Amino acid sequence: MLDYVDGDVGCVLQPGQVIPLESGYCQKVMRGELPQYIPDTSCVPAARDIPETAAIPIGSHLSTPIVLEDGRLFGTLCCFSRSIRAEADIGRLRYSADLLASRLPAAS
Repeated sequence: MLDYVDGDVGCVLQPGQVIPLESGYCQKVMRGELPQYIPDTSCVPAARDIPETAAIPIGSHLSTPIVLEDGRLFGTLCCFSRSIRAEADIGRLRYSADLLASRLPAAS
């Protein structure tokens, strides 16, 4: 489920929206079927095959896991641009995911 969406008015993605895990970018990144950083989705066949790539459209995509201190996967932190963004910084997104994970409660 999408918890937070920052996009233009009329964006096809909305908070609370559910994207089937098997068809989206995040699960494919977690399984190693897609890289965490895709500067141009039109150059990656597995990204072109995802319906949202054309429907949204998605030009660049970044996704990184949010891993809790005990090693459990909490989810993913993802962002994309409708245009190609060769200068996107996956390191900054990874840092944000690590910071978020450190603030989440530990398992009881």
